[in-house]
Amino acid sequence: MKRHLTLFLYLWIVGMPLMAQPINLSLNRGPFTFGHTLIPAKDGNWLVGGSAGFIMGYPAIDPYIALVRADGEILWEHFLNDIPYSELGTVTDMAYDPVLQVYYATGYLSGCDYGLPGFLYQFSSDGQVNWYLETPFYFSTHNLALQAGEGVVIAGEYPMLLQYYDASGNLLQEADLADAYNLLPLDLAGMGNNTTAVLGEEQLLLLNWGAGGWAVTAEMAVGGGQALSFIPEDTTLIVLGETKAYKLSASLEVIAEADISSFGEYPLLACSDSHCYALGSKPDEPFLALSFDAGLNTFQSFAFDGAYNHPSGMSTRNGVLFVTGNAVPDSQDSFFPGGLSGFYRYRGSDLFLQSWQADGTPTTSGMDVEVLNASFGDLQASLMEGGCDFSSDQHMNIQASNIRVRLRNNSSVTLNRLQLNAGLFPCSFICSTIQTFNRTYSNLNLAPGATVILDFPDIQTFPLPYSNPFELCIWASGPNEKLDDHFEDNEACLTFVISSTEEVRAALAGLTLFPNPAPETLNIQFGAELTQDARLSITNTLGQEVMNRAVNKGERELQLGIGYLPAGAYVLVVKAGEESVARRFVKR
Repeated sequence: MKRHLTLFLYLWIVGMPLMAQPINLSLNRGPFTFGHTLIPAKDGNWLVGGSAGFIMGYPAIDPYIALVRADGEILWEHFLNDIPYSELGTVTDMAYDPVLQVYYATGYLSGCDYGLPGFLYQFSSDGQVNWYLETPFYFSTHNLALQAGEGVVIAGEYPMLLQYYDASGNLLQEADLADAYNLLPLDLAGMGNNTTAVLGEEQLLLLNWGAGGWAVTAEMAVGGGQALSFIPEDTTLIVLGETKAYKLSASLEVIAEADISSFGEYPLLACSDSHCYALGSKPDEPFLALSFDAGLNTFQSFAFDGAYNHPSGMSTRNGVLFVTGNAVPDSQDSFFPGGLSGFYRYRGSDLFLQSWQADGTPTTSGMDVEVLNASFGDLQASLMEGGCDFSSDQHMNIQASNIRVRLRNNSSVTLNRLQLNAGLFPCSFICSTIQTFNRTYSNLNLAPGATVILDFPDIQTFPLPYSNPFELCIWASGPNEKLDDHFEDNEACLTFVISSTEEVRAALAGLTLFPNPAPETLNIQFGAELTQDARLSITNTLGQEVMNRAVNKGERELQLGIGYLPAGAYVLVVKAGEESVARRFVKR
């Protein structure tokens, strides 16, 4: 009786009508702020999960969660950094329990080159952490299925396990599907009555968590499993395979099926109020949304503008599609859901949350900021011997100051808030790294059509792969904490030309002589190729010049015959323009 009452309360509460208010939000909690998963919350709010942080040689990017009101106000937020030694982490799945009025969030943690256990958190409705624990899944996207009023089931990839936790965080049962089913869980759905649907690449299982242990009560072959969603109103499942969509009963009987092979592949799915949405792609269309009724009668796809607002998670409410993801400065051409798999392709990111109507109409922000140009005052470049990539035998440091960015407010409303950002890819050692520069500007009060010049922070780079000229691009994001409707004109680039003096200085500074002492032949190696013609001379201890010869531009190594010189000490000087270097050697 208790199970049936719990399921009834769950269906009644989640089925209560709430008007879906359109939303357009851009959120920055660090140079890298990612949105990876999204669920409806109580009172028409949204719970968004992802990660946020920065990189300073090593990444410091923590899982992040926020409760967002429909008008975009942040009600509460948390960085989930209680578990030590993490460098990279993200939230990959969440659930709201309307019976207990608590939230769950799960995801993974790692270092840049080592694995860590994942995590499971429970939060009160006002955002307090009730408890958290480590999960056994390494390098795994975590999936979560709610058992309303009872607890949650989570699954990962390594190892192939499902774990059932009660509402106090106690592990009740563990199901190992590796040996009997060789099933890698791709998606989960809680169906009430202690039953969980588990989707793999080729099969769908129903697991019942009985008092005597877990048992598979039904199974079904699914070709190319993608995603599933439970519809509590009629206790049915919608399942997407590679070529087919299925509507299934609570015992996995096929109620309806449809061929969706012409629409593409859709790894993200959400259903509510008798309507479903999926996000995916086709080979020639990287960002698509599929809209269809829960009876699988009518399907409509539309192109989703994901080039700059890169989708990663989604949900639905009252027939409206809601998407979260990463607002990035570089146009993307492929779709990948959830996690940090695309992390190193970005120079920076803001988390976004945006709604779309069933006909493919997005909720626009009305914001349009154009970055007109950027300038700098002073530049210092230091070139050093030794490359840090496969294309150069030098690396460099750059200092630039008095940087100014000129922008125009093309919006129809006053611009009050904005971020300016820049990102560079320095030399990498153990871990890939991205150096970021950011500044938030508030109280701008910039009227429609007006321009402003903003000071940007001085640049002091980590060691960079050598490049001349060198380019630094600065982009604007989050105008009035919303997405820019025209992001393609949000960037201006500075071009730094490193002077020949700097290059010659680096070449001469790295000059080495060997062997030393030298019997018959003296080898000379410069720190880099000479960028201009030079002159080489050798003098003895009496100041007499015993050799003078030209060294051509482009030389990196020389070999001098010195057998005719008397034994003794000498000074070799190389002069190029205003720069010169001297080295002592001994003729044996």
